[in-house]
Amino acid sequence: MRFVHIAALWTLAFVQPLFDLLGKNAAFFVARDNTPGDVLILAFGWALVPPLVAFGVVSAVSVASARAGRLTHLSVIALLVAVLALQPLKGLPAAAGIGVALAIGAGAALAYARTAGVRTFVSILGIAPPVVLALLLAFSPVGDIVFAGDEAAAARGAEVTDPAPVVLLIFDELPTTTLMRADRTIDAERYPNFAALADESTWYRNATSVADGTYVAVPAILTGVRPQAELPTSREYPLNVFNLLGENYTHHAQEPLTSVCPEDLCGARERPSQGARLRSLAADLSIVERRLLLPDDLADDLPAVDKDFEDFRGDDLAEVADETAVADSPAGKPLRVAGDDLPAQRVRAARAVAQTLAPDRRGLWMIHYVVPHVPWRFLPDGSQYPVLGPAYPGLNDTRWGENRFLIAQAEQRHVLMTRFADRLLGDAVAQMKQSGLWDDALVILVADHGGNISPGELRRNVATENFAQTAGISFFVKRPGQAEGATSDAFVTSLDVVPTVVKELGVMTDWEFDGIPVDEPRDPELLQQRNGPLAELVGMTPDEFTRDFAASLRERLERLPAGLDGVYANGPRQDLVGEPLASLTTTPAAGRSAFLNNAPLYGEVKRTSGVLPVYVTGSTNGVDPGTDLIVAVNGTIEASGEAYLEHGDPRFSMLVRPSALRRGDNRIEVLGVDGETAFGLVSTG
Repeated sequence: MRFVHIAALWTLAFVQPLFDLLGKNAAFFVARDNTPGDVLILAFGWALVPPLVAFGVVSAVSVASARAGRLTHLSVIALLVAVLALQPLKGLPAAAGIGVALAIGAGAALAYARTAGVRTFVSILGIAPPVVLALLLAFSPVGDIVFAGDEAAAARGAEVTDPAPVVLLIFDELPTTTLMRADRTIDAERYPNFAALADESTWYRNATSVADGTYVAVPAILTGVRPQAELPTSREYPLNVFNLLGENYTHHAQEPLTSVCPEDLCGARERPSQGARLRSLAADLSIVERRLLLPDDLADDLPAVDKDFEDFRGDDLAEVADETAVADSPAGKPLRVAGDDLPAQRVRAARAVAQTLAPDRRGLWMIHYVVPHVPWRFLPDGSQYPVLGPAYPGLNDTRWGENRFLIAQAEQRHVLMTRFADRLLGDAVAQMKQSGLWDDALVILVADHGGNISPGELRRNVATENFAQTAGISFFVKRPGQAEGATSDAFVTSLDVVPTVVKELGVMTDWEFDGIPVDEPRDPELLQQRNGPLAELVGMTPDEFTRDFAASLRERLERLPAGLDGVYANGPRQDLVGEPLASLTTTPAAGRSAFLNNAPLYGEVKRTSGVLPVYVTGSTNGVDPGTDLIVAVNGTIEASGEAYLEHGDPRFSMLVRPSALRRGDNRIEVLGVDGETAFGLVSTG
């Protein structure tokens, strides 16, 4: 019964909160390529192994001393009850919440020791482990992974009367406004390859996505049907573009977060070893578990878990560059993919598929570039910068704060990442033109969803307040033989991709779609996007969308003006940027100081590594929030910012141009500014 009691309380305290979250987010396992075996090992291992270990310790102590064994058992009971009690106390300061929880745990252990009725109640709770396991494995969408049946039958290989190569490029979290100037044209200076694509294709600048999350939005693109299923797999979505063209076409798919293409068409997915998968799963879920259980002020210091499906710790970068990619870029400009983190691995895999683009009348390429989706770490040439401290200053979990400097800095980082996406697009188009595929191909570029950077608003989960940014997506269609560009204000959606393929290729099918070909007339009464966490549709009329879209574009350009110079035009003291630091009068810091993250990296910058510490971050001491700051690199002022509080901690962060860093040793100085005088806070060397 000791084991039963320990297992019951362990399940309620640690297992049930995690399994409840995973049951509602089964796509987590699909995106990570976890097998049924992985899920079963996780489920039974997490539910049973820790209580077995605790019971083993209690039993071993009891052999030596029955009294010591009883005290050890009561201590385990007290700690488990304390963890249970802590969950409704998460909003309290950590010290207070933990103190109250420990007191409750001690009281519960005392009652357990003295009262038979309490022990009987805990015995009844012994049903918790099998119930919680069953809820996850049999009564949630996770069961569809563990007990996967045969794939649903789907018509395979419909007749194609006018075959042509099909190239589908999916970019991730790319709102249309990011690409635009004030006149709603593409900012060709900042995004030359998107502008060049618009010159040879039809740009649908009022396009919208139908879902705010990748695991739902990508299947919608690949099927033309409003998504209802939970898992982004071929089993749940058999009526997809891959099955539509079937064995009549050769399939080349890079599908990193979904699994809609059947294995017999796209080949088996490459997976790490089971040991590597389980280690990654354990590392990420340990962060999720702590976020679920710890008081909010402690959980806030943990890595974010809602920005991707894996690699939650992935802010440290190895100094690794893809030198082959640099040499082989068909666009003619050096393009590296630096770092050995998960985003870099995904981009390399996408580029490997892009390098197979070659003439084939019955070839289908689907490439999902998971950029410019967060984490924002790539620079335009494919270099990356390390991020220590908060990954997204100014973002309070899912909602932006009101700090205008941090909002503009988020915009900076997003724009830099989008310029990298522009380079990847140029790389793919150059490959198509160089190989001779371009002229004959149907090329469709679409974003799965947008994203929002606005004070006080949600970043990604769609709501009326952010609909224009989250639903408004980049969407281009180049038909076979098309050479002249056009711009359309039709309200197309991501559901229109497959119907467009059907029409352009003359596919003979009786499948029904929720979308229609992009060139057919439409007059929607309501534009709608699915809010993933709420599983509800959010919508607005086309007139409301047009109004909010214009306002969002205007606000974005006010924060960060168009053109290349605007990318780094952030911070309160732009008047000082570019000036020698010696031109400022310097006064004593008067007890104020700062700590610089990544300080050793500035002493040995290796530009060939592709890892450049251009994101200058750290913490301050004695500096009032809102104080103007500057960073000087090798004696020249390169960026300005302000001190701010992030989760109660005083911090700073500023972006300097990569060209400011020289090879080898660099002197970095962070100073506060008051008028025309400055006071030093921290420096290297």
